[in-house]
Amino acid sequence: GVMRGSFAISGMPPMWMAGENATSSGNEMRISHEAGVSVFSSCEKEWEPASITQFQLLGKTIRYTVDLREVACACNLAVYLISTPALDRYGRPHPGKDRDGQPPYYCDANKVGGQWCPEVDIMEANTHAFQSTLHKCDAPVKGHYKSCDRSGCPQNTRVEPELYGPGEGYKIDTRRPFVVETEFPAKDGILLGMRTILRQGAREAVLAHASCDPKYLRDLSAAMRDGMSLRITYWGDTAQTMAWMDDGVCGASNCSAETAGDARLRDFAVSPEHDLDFYRARGFRPLSEPPEMQWAPDLHAPWQCHNYASHQQETLWCAFAGIQGGYEFNYNAGNDSPCGGCWCCKRKAVRVP
Repeated sequence: GVMRGSFAISGMPPMWMAGENATSSGNEMRISHEAGVSVFSSCEKEWEPASITQFQLLGKTIRYTVDLREVACACNLAVYLISTPALDRYGRPHPGKDRDGQPPYYCDANKVGGQWCPEVDIMEANTHAFQSTLHKCDAPVKGHYKSCDRSGCPQNTRVEPELYGPGEGYKIDTRRPFVVETEFPAKDGILLGMRTILRQGAREAVLAHASCDPKYLRDLSAAMRDGMSLRITYWGDTAQTMAWMDDGVCGASNCSAETAGDARLRDFAVSPEHDLDFYRARGFRPLSEPPEMQWAPDLHAPWQCHNYASHQQETLWCAFAGIQGGYEFNYNAGNDSPCGGCWCCKRKAVRVP
Protein backbone atom coordinates (compact mmCIF):
# COMPACT_ATOMS: atom_id res chain seq x y z
CA GLY A 1 0.00 0.00 0.00
CA VAL A 2 0.88 3.69 -0.10
CA MET A 3 3.09 4.89 2.74
CA ARG A 4 4.06 8.27 4.12
CA GLY A 5 6.23 8.46 7.20
CA SER A 6 9.01 10.37 8.86
CA PHE A 7 12.51 9.03 8.38
CA ALA A 8 15.73 10.04 10.15
CA ILE A 9 18.99 10.38 8.23
CA SER A 10 21.90 11.47 10.43
CA GLY A 11 23.57 14.58 9.07
CA MET A 12 20.43 15.72 7.20
CA PRO A 13 17.37 17.82 8.18
CA PRO A 14 14.14 15.99 9.10
CA MET A 15 12.93 13.79 6.24
CA TRP A 16 9.80 12.10 5.00
CA MET A 17 9.50 8.95 2.94
CA ALA A 18 6.65 8.39 0.52
CA GLY A 19 5.91 5.54 -1.84
CA GLU A 20 4.51 2.02 -1.92
CA ASN A 21 5.02 -1.29 -0.12
CA ALA A 22 7.32 0.00 2.62
CA THR A 23 7.09 1.16 6.22
CA SER A 24 9.42 3.44 8.17
CA SER A 25 9.92 4.25 11.83
CA GLY A 26 12.68 6.47 13.16
CA ASN A 27 15.84 5.49 11.30
CA GLU A 28 14.61 2.08 10.10
CA MET A 29 12.56 0.95 7.14
CA ARG A 30 11.10 -2.34 5.97
CA ILE A 31 10.62 -2.76 2.24
CA SER A 32 8.69 -5.42 0.32
CA HIS A 33 8.78 -6.74 -3.23
CA GLU A 34 7.47 -4.25 -5.84
CA ALA A 35 8.22 -1.33 -3.51
CA GLY A 36 9.40 2.14 -4.45
CA VAL A 37 9.96 5.07 -2.08
CA SER A 38 11.48 8.55 -2.34
CA VAL A 39 12.72 11.07 0.22
CA PHE A 40 11.02 14.44 0.77
CA SER A 41 11.68 17.49 2.90
CA SER A 42 8.00 17.78 3.86
CA CYS A 43 4.91 15.60 3.87
CA GLU A 44 2.45 16.61 1.15
CA LYS A 45 -0.75 15.06 -0.18
CA GLU A 46 0.69 14.97 -3.70
CA TRP A 47 4.21 14.60 -5.10
CA GLU A 48 5.49 18.19 -5.08
CA PRO A 49 8.72 18.69 -7.07
CA ALA A 50 9.95 21.41 -4.72
CA SER A 51 9.68 19.00 -1.76
CA ILE A 52 11.90 16.27 -3.25
CA THR A 53 15.03 16.30 -1.10
CA GLN A 54 18.22 17.06 -2.98
CA PHE A 55 21.31 15.25 -1.65
CA GLN A 56 24.54 17.12 -2.44
CA LEU A 57 27.10 14.40 -1.83
CA LEU A 58 30.28 15.68 -3.51
CA GLY A 59 33.09 15.18 -0.99
CA LYS A 60 30.77 13.26 1.33
CA THR A 61 29.97 9.68 2.30
CA ILE A 62 26.53 8.08 2.58
CA ARG A 63 26.22 5.09 4.89
CA TYR A 64 23.51 2.63 5.97
CA THR A 65 23.01 -0.90 7.24
CA VAL A 66 21.09 -3.42 5.14
CA ASP A 67 19.61 -6.85 5.85
CA LEU A 68 18.79 -8.52 2.52
CA ARG A 69 18.93 -12.17 3.54
CA GLU A 70 15.47 -12.71 1.96
CA VAL A 71 16.24 -10.91 -1.32
CA ALA A 72 16.65 -13.91 -3.61
CA CYS A 73 18.40 -14.38 -6.96
CA ALA A 74 16.97 -12.34 -9.86
CA CYS A 75 15.59 -9.83 -7.31
CA ASN A 76 17.08 -6.35 -6.93
CA LEU A 77 17.08 -4.19 -3.81
CA ALA A 78 18.22 -0.82 -5.14
CA VAL A 79 19.38 2.37 -3.40
CA TYR A 80 20.20 5.07 -5.93
CA LEU A 81 20.45 8.77 -6.76
CA ILE A 82 18.64 10.42 -9.68
CA SER A 83 18.32 14.02 -10.87
CA THR A 84 14.64 14.37 -10.12
CA PRO A 85 12.43 16.26 -10.62
CA ALA A 86 12.74 15.80 -14.37
CA LEU A 87 12.61 19.03 -16.37
CA ASP A 88 11.01 19.63 -19.75
CA ARG A 89 12.78 21.43 -22.61
CA TYR A 90 11.75 24.78 -21.13
CA GLY A 91 13.37 23.95 -17.77
CA ARG A 92 10.09 23.35 -15.94
CA PRO A 93 9.38 20.33 -13.68
CA HIS A 94 7.61 17.72 -15.79
CA PRO A 95 5.57 14.88 -14.23
CA GLY A 96 5.97 12.74 -17.36
CA LYS A 97 3.55 10.74 -19.49
CA ASP A 98 3.04 6.96 -19.72
CA ARG A 99 5.29 6.54 -16.69
CA ASP A 100 4.99 2.73 -16.55
CA GLY A 101 4.30 2.73 -12.82
CA GLN A 102 6.92 5.30 -11.86
CA PRO A 103 5.98 8.28 -9.66
CA PRO A 104 5.50 11.82 -11.01
CA TYR A 105 8.66 13.69 -12.05
CA TYR A 106 10.66 10.45 -12.20
CA CYS A 107 13.67 10.07 -14.48
CA ASP A 108 16.76 7.89 -14.73
CA ALA A 109 19.60 6.92 -17.06
CA ASN A 110 17.59 4.17 -18.78
CA LYS A 111 14.55 6.35 -19.49
CA VAL A 112 12.37 4.16 -17.29
CA GLY A 113 9.09 6.05 -17.05
CA GLY A 114 9.88 8.05 -20.19
CA GLN A 115 12.36 10.69 -19.00
CA TRP A 116 16.18 10.81 -19.00
CA CYS A 117 18.52 12.06 -16.25
CA PRO A 118 21.83 11.18 -14.54
CA GLU A 119 21.82 8.24 -12.12
CA VAL A 120 24.18 6.88 -9.48
CA ASP A 121 23.36 3.35 -8.35
CA ILE A 122 24.74 3.11 -4.83
CA MET A 123 23.45 -0.44 -4.47
CA GLU A 124 21.70 -2.97 -6.68
CA ALA A 125 21.84 -6.21 -4.78
CA ASN A 126 20.50 -9.56 -3.68
CA THR A 127 22.01 -12.37 -1.59
CA HIS A 128 24.45 -13.37 -4.35
CA ALA A 129 25.54 -10.15 -6.11
CA PHE A 130 26.11 -6.48 -5.30
CA GLN A 131 26.63 -3.85 -8.01
CA SER A 132 27.30 -0.10 -7.98
CA THR A 133 27.12 1.97 -11.17
CA LEU A 134 27.66 5.56 -12.30
CA HIS A 135 25.56 6.77 -15.26
CA LYS A 136 26.37 10.08 -16.98
CA CYS A 137 24.22 11.88 -19.54
CA ASP A 138 24.85 14.19 -22.46
CA ALA A 139 24.94 17.87 -21.50
CA PRO A 140 21.43 19.15 -20.74
CA VAL A 141 19.70 22.20 -22.18
CA LYS A 142 17.86 24.12 -19.45
CA GLY A 143 18.17 21.01 -17.28
CA HIS A 144 16.47 18.78 -19.86
CA TYR A 145 18.34 15.61 -20.85
CA LYS A 146 17.96 13.90 -24.23
CA SER A 147 20.31 10.93 -23.83
CA CYS A 148 22.22 9.04 -21.13
CA ASP A 149 24.68 6.17 -20.85
CA ARG A 150 22.41 3.21 -20.12
CA SER A 151 25.23 0.78 -19.25
CA GLY A 152 27.24 3.22 -17.15
CA CYS A 153 30.49 2.47 -15.33
CA PRO A 154 29.67 -0.50 -13.08
CA GLN A 155 31.51 -2.69 -10.61
CA ASN A 156 30.10 -5.98 -9.31
CA THR A 157 31.17 -8.33 -6.53
CA ARG A 158 30.74 -11.34 -8.83
CA VAL A 159 34.15 -10.70 -10.43
CA GLU A 160 35.66 -11.83 -7.10
CA PRO A 161 33.39 -14.71 -6.03
CA GLU A 162 34.81 -14.93 -2.50
CA LEU A 163 33.78 -11.35 -1.66
CA TYR A 164 30.03 -11.66 -1.24
CA GLY A 165 27.37 -14.33 -0.77
CA PRO A 166 25.30 -16.38 1.68
CA GLY A 167 27.75 -18.25 3.91
CA GLU A 168 30.70 -17.97 6.29
CA GLY A 169 33.14 -18.55 3.44
CA TYR A 170 32.45 -15.09 1.99
CA LYS A 171 33.98 -11.82 3.22
CA ILE A 172 30.45 -10.45 3.40
CA ASP A 173 27.97 -13.10 4.55
CA THR A 174 24.60 -11.94 3.22
CA ARG A 175 22.73 -14.07 5.73
CA ARG A 176 23.52 -11.30 8.21
CA PRO A 177 23.22 -7.48 8.09
CA PHE A 178 26.14 -5.49 6.74
CA VAL A 179 27.10 -1.82 6.35
CA VAL A 180 27.31 -0.04 2.99
CA GLU A 181 29.51 3.07 2.76
CA THR A 182 29.71 4.97 -0.52
CA GLU A 183 32.30 7.72 -0.82
CA PHE A 184 32.30 10.53 -3.40
CA PRO A 185 35.78 12.12 -3.19
CA ALA A 186 35.95 15.49 -4.92
CA LYS A 187 38.21 18.49 -5.36
CA ASP A 188 37.14 22.00 -6.39
CA GLY A 189 33.63 20.75 -7.13
CA ILE A 190 34.79 17.94 -9.44
CA LEU A 191 33.96 14.31 -8.72
CA LEU A 192 37.21 12.29 -8.63
CA GLY A 193 35.84 8.85 -7.85
CA MET A 194 33.27 6.63 -6.21
CA ARG A 195 34.27 3.99 -3.69
CA THR A 196 31.88 1.47 -2.15
CA ILE A 197 32.93 -0.29 1.06
CA LEU A 198 30.90 -3.17 2.46
CA ARG A 199 31.61 -3.85 6.13
CA GLN A 200 30.62 -6.69 8.43
CA GLY A 201 32.40 -6.69 11.77
CA ALA A 202 36.12 -6.70 11.01
CA ARG A 203 35.58 -7.85 7.40
CA GLU A 204 35.27 -5.56 4.42
CA ALA A 205 34.95 -5.70 0.64
CA VAL A 206 35.82 -2.68 -1.52
CA LEU A 207 34.49 -1.73 -4.95
CA ALA A 208 36.96 0.98 -6.03
CA HIS A 209 35.53 1.80 -9.49
CA ALA A 210 39.08 2.15 -10.76
CA SER A 211 37.96 1.56 -14.34
CA CYS A 212 35.87 4.76 -14.50
CA ASP A 213 37.56 7.34 -16.72
CA PRO A 214 38.27 10.69 -14.99
CA LYS A 215 36.36 12.53 -17.75
CA TYR A 216 33.35 10.30 -17.15
CA LEU A 217 33.41 11.32 -13.49
CA ARG A 218 33.78 15.00 -14.38
CA ASP A 219 30.70 14.78 -16.57
CA LEU A 220 28.66 13.73 -13.51
CA SER A 221 29.99 16.53 -11.31
CA ALA A 222 27.40 19.19 -12.20
CA ALA A 223 24.49 16.87 -11.44
CA MET A 224 25.99 15.94 -8.08
CA ARG A 225 26.75 19.58 -7.25
CA ASP A 226 23.16 20.56 -7.99
CA GLY A 227 21.83 17.71 -5.83
CA MET A 228 20.22 14.36 -6.60
CA SER A 229 17.23 12.68 -5.00
CA LEU A 230 17.37 9.37 -3.13
CA ARG A 231 15.19 6.52 -4.39
CA ILE A 232 14.85 3.02 -2.90
CA THR A 233 13.15 0.25 -4.86
CA TYR A 234 12.75 -3.53 -4.71
CA TRP A 235 11.94 -5.36 -7.91
CA GLY A 236 13.03 -8.31 -10.02
CA ASP A 237 12.35 -10.39 -13.12
CA THR A 238 13.39 -13.59 -14.85
CA ALA A 239 16.88 -15.01 -14.43
CA GLN A 240 17.65 -14.12 -18.04
CA THR A 241 16.51 -10.51 -17.68
CA MET A 242 18.54 -10.03 -14.46
CA ALA A 243 21.68 -11.74 -15.79
CA TRP A 244 23.37 -8.31 -16.04
CA MET A 245 23.54 -8.33 -12.24
CA ASP A 246 23.85 -11.90 -11.01
CA ASP A 247 24.76 -14.16 -13.95
CA GLY A 248 27.38 -16.70 -12.93
CA VAL A 249 26.54 -16.59 -9.22
CA CYS A 250 22.81 -17.34 -9.48
CA GLY A 251 21.01 -20.19 -11.19
CA ALA A 252 17.86 -20.18 -13.31
CA SER A 253 15.44 -19.08 -10.58
CA ASN A 254 13.16 -16.09 -11.19
CA CYS A 255 12.17 -13.30 -8.80
CA SER A 256 8.54 -13.30 -7.72
CA ALA A 257 6.38 -12.44 -4.73
CA GLU A 258 6.91 -16.02 -3.54
CA THR A 259 10.73 -15.85 -3.60
CA ALA A 260 11.19 -12.20 -2.57
CA GLY A 261 11.03 -11.74 1.19
CA ASP A 262 11.18 -8.38 2.94
CA ALA A 263 14.39 -6.37 3.29
CA ARG A 264 15.38 -3.97 6.05
CA LEU A 265 17.51 -0.83 5.97
CA ARG A 266 18.52 1.32 8.94
CA ASP A 267 20.97 3.86 10.33
CA PHE A 268 21.24 6.05 7.23
CA ALA A 269 23.84 8.78 7.66
CA VAL A 270 25.50 11.43 5.50
CA SER A 271 28.94 12.61 6.54
CA PRO A 272 30.16 16.19 6.55
CA GLU A 273 32.12 17.25 3.46
CA HIS A 274 35.77 16.18 3.59
CA ASP A 275 38.79 17.19 1.54
CA LEU A 276 40.73 14.86 -0.72
CA ASP A 277 43.39 14.13 1.90
CA PHE A 278 40.70 12.62 4.12
CA TYR A 279 39.71 10.15 1.43
CA ARG A 280 43.34 9.41 0.56
CA ALA A 281 43.85 8.40 4.19
CA ARG A 282 40.91 6.02 3.86
CA GLY A 283 42.51 4.32 0.84
CA PHE A 284 41.14 6.29 -2.12
CA ARG A 285 43.52 6.71 -5.08
CA PRO A 286 42.57 9.40 -7.63
CA LEU A 287 43.08 8.04 -11.14
CA SER A 288 44.52 11.29 -12.43
CA GLU A 289 47.17 11.73 -9.72
CA PRO A 290 50.37 9.76 -9.00
CA PRO A 291 50.51 7.54 -5.91
CA GLU A 292 51.98 9.00 -2.74
CA MET A 293 52.95 7.67 0.67
CA GLN A 294 49.64 6.78 2.31
CA TRP A 295 48.25 5.25 5.47
CA ALA A 296 46.85 1.72 5.31
CA PRO A 297 45.34 -0.65 7.90
CA ASP A 298 47.78 -2.91 9.75
CA LEU A 299 45.91 -6.18 9.32
CA HIS A 300 48.02 -7.84 12.04
CA ALA A 301 47.37 -5.18 14.69
CA PRO A 302 44.77 -6.05 17.36
CA TRP A 303 41.55 -4.08 17.61
CA GLN A 304 40.99 -2.08 20.79
CA CYS A 305 38.14 -0.02 22.18
CA HIS A 306 38.17 3.72 21.37
CA ASN A 307 37.00 6.06 24.12
CA TYR A 308 34.93 8.86 22.62
CA ALA A 309 36.13 12.43 23.13
CA SER A 310 34.01 15.59 23.18
CA HIS A 311 30.95 15.15 20.91
CA GLN A 312 32.28 12.22 18.87
CA GLN A 313 29.56 9.83 20.03
CA GLU A 314 26.65 12.17 19.25
CA THR A 315 27.92 13.02 15.76
CA LEU A 316 28.64 9.43 14.61
CA TRP A 317 32.27 10.50 14.31
CA CYS A 318 33.57 6.93 14.36
CA ALA A 319 31.45 5.89 11.35
CA PHE A 320 33.33 8.30 9.08
CA ALA A 321 36.72 8.58 10.84
CA GLY A 322 38.60 6.18 8.56
CA ILE A 323 42.33 6.43 9.38
CA GLN A 324 43.39 9.32 11.58
CA GLY A 325 46.33 9.92 13.89
CA GLY A 326 47.93 6.61 12.95
CA TYR A 327 44.84 4.53 13.75
CA GLU A 328 42.11 2.89 11.65
CA PHE A 329 38.64 3.23 13.16
CA ASN A 330 35.74 0.76 12.85
CA TYR A 331 32.15 1.61 13.79
CA ASN A 332 29.92 -1.45 14.30
CA ALA A 333 26.92 -0.33 16.42
CA GLY A 334 27.54 -3.29 18.70
CA ASN A 335 27.09 -5.88 15.93
CA ASP A 336 30.00 -8.33 15.58
CA SER A 337 32.31 -5.95 17.41
CA PRO A 338 35.97 -6.92 16.87
CA CYS A 339 37.01 -5.24 20.14
CA GLY A 340 34.93 -6.90 22.82
CA GLY A 341 31.57 -5.21 22.48
CA CYS A 342 32.60 -1.59 21.97
CA TRP A 343 30.73 0.29 19.25
CA CYS A 344 33.89 2.10 18.11
CA CYS A 345 37.10 0.08 17.68
CA LYS A 346 40.56 1.16 16.53
CA ARG A 347 43.82 -0.48 15.48
CA LYS A 348 47.20 0.85 14.43
CA ALA A 349 47.78 1.86 10.79
CA VAL A 350 51.02 1.81 8.81
CA ARG A 351 52.60 3.99 6.11
CA VAL A 352 52.69 2.47 2.64
CA PRO A 353 53.90 3.74 -0.77
